[in-house]
Amino acid sequence: LRVNSGGGSVVSSEAILEEMKLFNKPVICSMSNAAASGGYYIAMNSDKIFAQPTTLTGSIGVFGVKLDASKWAKSYGVRSDYYPHGSHAAAMHPLTPLTTGTKENIARIVLDYYDYFKSIVAS
Repeated sequence: LRVNSGGGSVVSSEAILEEMKLFNKPVICSMSNAAASGGYYIAMNSDKIFAQPTTLTGSIGVFGVKLDASKWAKSYGVRSDYYPHGSHAAAMHPLTPLTTGTKENIARIVLDYYDYFKSIVAS
């Protein structure tokens, strides 16, 4: 496995890691210029890991983003018709204002992913 990645999404990294678990052979990882965050994450399932002295690696971290363009949209008369089903269904829509509840949910999810990431690295 050759890794050259500055990171990536949790979902993509997890999908790659799960596919790697299906290999019936030892996995040897070679870290290229960078193996940070998601790149580091997928390397953790390897039997052996090699890196160059100049490889940038590590960066165990997770973040969440919620675009809030609601004030901008309102100031320009932009609106969106959408029909969410469920109390939090529209929380991530860019024209839905960021509420305290949404902020708390995002923080909880990010912390859950971070804890899971650390458990993968620690094992």
